[in-house]
Amino acid sequence: MALLDPNMVYLLPFFMAIAFLYASAGHGGASGYLALFALAGITDPSIVPLVLALNLIVSGVGFRNFYRQGFFRFSKLWPFIVTSIPASFVGARIPLNTGLFELLLGIILLLCALFMILTSQNNTYKTIDLSQISILWIGLPAGLCIGLISGALGIGGGIFLTPLLIITAISSVKQTAAIASAFIFLNSAAGLSGHILRENMPWEWLLPFLITVLAGGYLGSYLSATTFTNKIVKVLTALVLIAAGSKLVFY
Repeated sequence: MALLDPNMVYLLPFFMAIAFLYASAGHGGASGYLALFALAGITDPSIVPLVLALNLIVSGVGFRNFYRQGFFRFSKLWPFIVTSIPASFVGARIPLNTGLFELLLGIILLLCALFMILTSQNNTYKTIDLSQISILWIGLPAGLCIGLISGALGIGGGIFLTPLLIITAISSVKQTAAIASAFIFLNSAAGLSGHILRENMPWEWLLPFLITVLAGGYLGSYLSATTFTNKIVKVLTALVLIAAGSKLVFY
C-alpha cells in the first residue's frame, strides 16, 4: 500500500512539534507519531518501521544532550536493557492484524495520556539509593515485558520505563530522561531490525520525516536538559494522545 502521498506533507510540522515535546521529557515520540498518523486516518501496521526509525533519531539526539549535562547513569539502565533488547526484537516479529493493532494502540495511547496528566503537577522527585541487586530484580522482568510490548506496537518503551523509574524512586526526573532516552534508542534499534526483516521500510518517506523530527527533537531535548520543567510538555502531549486513542478505541 502507499503509505502517504505528497498531499500529506502538511503532517511534517506536527511531527516536528511532537518530537520537540517528547524529546523535552527524554522520549523519542513514537506514541505521538502513531497518534498523528491515527488522526490522519493511517493506522496500518506498515507504518511501524518508519515510526521506530523516527524514534531512534530523536532518542539518540536526546540522549546526547542529557548525557552532556551529566544526567546519565548506566548502572540504572543495564538491568532493563539486558532483557528488553532481545524481547523487543522478538515482539517486532509478532504479526498483528489491523483491528488488533488499532485496539492495542488506542489503549496504550490513553494509558500514556493518563500517566502524563497524573504526573504533570510533580516536577521534583525524591530518589532512593537502591542497591544494584534491587535494581536488577526490578529491571530484568520489567525490561522483558516492556520490550515485548514496545517491539510489537512500534514504540520505544520509554513511556512505560519512565513511570516505573519514578514510582520506584530509582532516578531523578532528568536522570530518568537520560536513562529513558538511551533505553528507547536501544529498544527502537532492536525493534526496527525485527520489522525490517519482516517487511519493507517505506524508504521514500524516511528522509523528510527524519530531518523534521531531528530538528524538533534536538531543540526540545537541549532546552529540557538546561531549562525546562515537564508540566506543560506532559499536558500538551496528553491532549494529542487522548484524541488519537479515543478515536481508535471508540470509533
